[in-house]
This record gives sequence, C-alpha cells and structure tokens, in this order.
Amino acid sequence: MALAKGEYILQCAVSDGYIDEHWIEKCVEALDRDKEVSLVWGLPRYMMKNNELGEISYPQFHNVLPPQKNEFIYYWLATNFWLPEGNFCGRRKVFEQCFPCHATEAIEPCFEFNYYFNTLGYLPYFLPTVANFGRLHDGQLGQKRTENGIASARLKNYLKKIKIYKRNIISKKIIHKYRNGAGEILPYEFSVKKFVSEYMFKRVNITTNMAMSLMVHFSFVNRKWPRVYNVGRKIFHKFL
Repeated sequence: MALAKGEYILQCAVSDGYIDEHWIEKCVEALDRDKEVSLVWGLPRYMMKNNELGEISYPQFHNVLPPQKNEFIYYWLATNFWLPEGNFCGRRKVFEQCFPCHATEAIEPCFEFNYYFNTLGYLPYFLPTVANFGRLHDGQLGQKRTENGIASARLKNYLKKIKIYKRNIISKKIIHKYRNGAGEILPYEFSVKKFVSEYMFKRVNITTNMAMSLMVHFSFVNRKWPRVYNVGRKIFHKFL
C-alpha cells in the first residue's frame, strides 16, 4: 500500500491474472458511481499447472447474486465467507484502515482484512463476471501452510472472531454501524430479527459455511490431485 498512489487498490500475484479484460475499468466505474461502496469483487477461478482453466469458484453465485452492500453483512455472519483478494478492488483509505499493518501468526492477513472490513461496516458490491484466475503451482506458500497445519489454525482464529462478533450483535452488546467509502456513518440499521429469520438457519448458508472451511482444510488436494478434488466438488455441489 505504501507504493500505491491512486485512489483505488487492486493486487494481483505475478503468477495470476485477470480473465475479464475490462475488470479494472468495471471496478473503477462501480466505485465512482456509488460512494457508499468501498470494495468491488467478482468470481475467481483456478488455472492448473498445464495452463488449463479449472472450475469457476463460488457456484452459489453463478445464477443468483450474493447479498449486496448493506445486506452482505448478514450473509458474512451466517457463512464466514471471505471476499476473494485475487480480484477485489477497494478504496485506498479503506485498505489502510482494514488491512493489518503488521501481519501476525494468529490469523491470515486476508482473513483479518475481511473481518475488519465487515465489522467496521464497509459495503462490498459484486459484479457478475469471472474476473481473475489464480494459478496453481508447486511450492505455494498456501500449500505449505495447509500441510503443516498453520492454515487450519489461522482459519479457526478467523471463525472465532466472527463468532464472538455475531454473538455480541445478537445479544445487542454492540450496535453494528454502516459506513460509506469515506468512513462516514450511513443510516442503515442492522436487524437481528432479519438475520436470524432469513440468514442464520438458511440451509444453503450453512452448507456454504461448511464448504468454505473444507476448501481451506483440503486445498492441498486441489494442488496435488486436481481431478480428484474436482470430482469431490461436483458431488458436494449437488447438495447446495
């Protein structure tokens, strides 16, 4: 972030890339158009070592849009979903506030960003396009962390933080506030009744929560044996 000079920030690893050639343009248009929105995101997919594109991620959003803007917090609390750092584009000031200045071993930096982005009340906006690809290759840091258990431990810490925040909201120990891209408080109000009745016990949200956890715990299967992983995904998605 110290090197960034513009108003908006994207990050893309040297081995990855954007599939939608107009992705950056679309992000800028969305952020310029709606000052309430702090971050724009789309669908990612993997690229195999042989340069073949794999399945598009997040099948739950292939035909149905995710909750947008102030509705997203309900989905996040119900599923523990994290926004894909490989394609999202956000306002620089929001990145500076939400992204950890000093990454710790307790939680993955991208998880920590997602936690603060949502709990501070910033609003994301989804664009229905396959935005980027993330390349799978040998020796990836994520693979090593999965195999040695670091990824699992960091995920547990992320889930624990969300659980505590959710409990405090439901018990009304804290009042969730919404913010626009400039950090100003918006007039939206969080409804505990709506969260419990429409999101908390919705079967697809419970299933998505399980799927996101499994994707982290068993991501090494995707890298080691992508065909086996894809067969398992297809079987699992039949239950979504």
